Amino acid sequence: MKTNFSAYLGTAVATVVSFVLVFSHVVGAARADDSTPPANARASRYGGGWECERGYSRTRGSCVPVEVPAGAFLDHAGHGWRCERGYRKAGESCVVVAIPDHAFLNERGSVWTCERGFVRSGDACSPVSVPMHGYLDYQGERWKCERGFMKSGGACVPVDVPANAYLRDSGDEWRCERGYESKDRTCVRIVLPSNAHIDFSGNYWSCDAGYRRTGDACVGDATP
Repeated sequence: MKTNFSAYLGTAVATVVSFVLVFSHVVGAARADDSTPPANARASRYGGGWECERGYSRTRGSCVPVEVPAGAFLDHAGHGWRCERGYRKAGESCVVVAIPDHAFLNERGSVWTCERGFVRSGDACSPVSVPMHGYLDYQGERWKCERGFMKSGGACVPVDVPANAYLRDSGDEWRCERGYESKDRTCVRIVLPSNAHIDFSGNYWSCDAGYRRTGDACVGDATP
């Protein structure tokens, strides 16, 4: 029994040793290969190993020339390429960006944007139709109504401000003055019940301290 176990143990140890030797040989060969720069390569600036010279890219352990198509240039790293301004990438080439009327190249250089007052429509720029009493917004692609007018479909119509109301900051809505409340698109005076006051909004009422609302009246809190 001991003889069989010893034989088994000896075989296992021999197998592990063989594996370690083979693995060490493979790693050592890889490191030796990695430490020997191929043509058009140099020692890496960031530690061991090597890197391709500018204008070359690493491919399967060697450095091959970067094929820069027409209308392109080497990128910052020098191992790839980018299209020049006015061109866009299409597969492995650069094609001219077709710019429609009333458009210009944006900061990316490969995409176009419509001029102010025009909006993109497919591959063209169409004029923005601004109605009377309207104006272009800050982006220049849409319109807004002037103060005192509100948008209704494709037009700007006057805001009908009732008596005892004023235009809000937005310019296209109204609000009742303090002491009035909105009712049926008009402003009616708030009738205060006893023991009540106009609340902070100015358009509603609340009961005084020690009273609670019951319907349209303020009744005293029950004293325990």
